[in-house]
Amino acid sequence: MRLLDPLVERMQHMKTYRWAVEKDGLLEGYASLDARSAQKVTHHMSLSIAPEAKQALTKPLILLALHTLQAYPRLNLLTSTRRDDALQLELLKRYGFTEIDVNHCWD
Repeated sequence: MRLLDPLVERMQHMKTYRWAVEKDGLLEGYASLDARSAQKVTHHMSLSIAPEAKQALTKPLILLALHTLQAYPRLNLLTSTRRDDALQLELLKRYGFTEIDVNHCWD
């Protein structure tokens, strides 16, 4: 499927950005951003950060994605966050995000 990614991205007026942070050869966190240049669509952001790196990486990765989006039309940015990730929730709210839905998971 990776061979078709550039074609699909071009057809959907989308570019995917991925950033990874490593420490001592181990992945500490990453961010993925699907930025769209077409109107009336939604950008998507995904973050995954190791618990021990959350304090150091959450804010820089969010800001990196938001800075990248400045080159694109101002559209909604959709992301999801675990309810117990207080730091990420607080930062997203600080940067203007609003909660639109709550998904529930049962063990």
